[in-house]
Amino acid sequence: MPERIGDHTESKENPALVWLSVIAVVVIVGLCVWWVMRPTDGGSEYDSFNLDADAVQAAEPITTQPELADAPDIPELAPEPDVAPPEPTPEAQTNVESAEAYREPTEPASLPEPSIPNLEDSDPDIKAYFGELSADTDYQLLWQTSNLLQRWITVFDGAAQGKVIKGVIGFKPPKGKFPVEQRGANYYVSEQGYERYNGLVETIVSLDAQQLSAGFHRFRPLFEQAYGQMGYDPEQMDNTIIRVLDRIIAAPIFPGSIELTAKSVNYTFVDEGIESLPALEKQLIRMGPENTTRLQNYAKALRQTLLNPKE
Repeated sequence: MPERIGDHTESKENPALVWLSVIAVVVIVGLCVWWVMRPTDGGSEYDSFNLDADAVQAAEPITTQPELADAPDIPELAPEPDVAPPEPTPEAQTNVESAEAYREPTEPASLPEPSIPNLEDSDPDIKAYFGELSADTDYQLLWQTSNLLQRWITVFDGAAQGKVIKGVIGFKPPKGKFPVEQRGANYYVSEQGYERYNGLVETIVSLDAQQLSAGFHRFRPLFEQAYGQMGYDPEQMDNTIIRVLDRIIAAPIFPGSIELTAKSVNYTFVDEGIESLPALEKQLIRMGPENTTRLQNYAKALRQTLLNPKE
């Protein structure tokens, strides 16, 4: 049975839930990603539209889907070097010694708190950091669940494979069904459906890429730990994040009209080239050429920031 255009459930070979992302930048990256593929309310958002058809006479894509190269490593930030304080002048030294002679004894200073919490206790810190990046109501819903890093890593893992995973991150989908335009006996994707995603894309591209990158580096050990809990090599977590961005950047863009064919109560694409695309790329098609281009430009900027954290 063909997959519906709005069905965010994986096919049988898929695992489980960036357009969550990327926090981090991850949450972050993810961010970007999960929103691109936000789930539907009860699976009904695209019930009138199907992507797994047999065959579109759509406009030629601006770009084709290339083979993705191996994702590079995200460099780890080196600790800031210790800077020795300047030597005090003789007069200053005398003043310090005089002050020390009259200083009342105090309790020894307590040890500083760890810079990051344990993975199991990280939700408040993750919400506090990434939740501050946008006041958008829908964005805030992303941080209202528990086990946030584990959920985001699940999203990133699926997106890196071109899959859309449903039900892991809470989010409110666009209202109504994706509109279809009829011209005579033929059916086409309605451009009005693209506009439903304008607000989401605007929120994503408004996120500060530098802050997302900083959040990724701050919580990187926790992301790696969560990734390792899925049975992967923790050191490959950063490659997964970059691969998600690479998929978005390389996604084909289809300008003009995209023809559909009616099958029972659903519509399917006529073009096999679209039907063969992974679920993530299909979701980008639903968002329209303009929104996809904006997301691709943002993904490029975020990728650059992650790979060159000192710039």
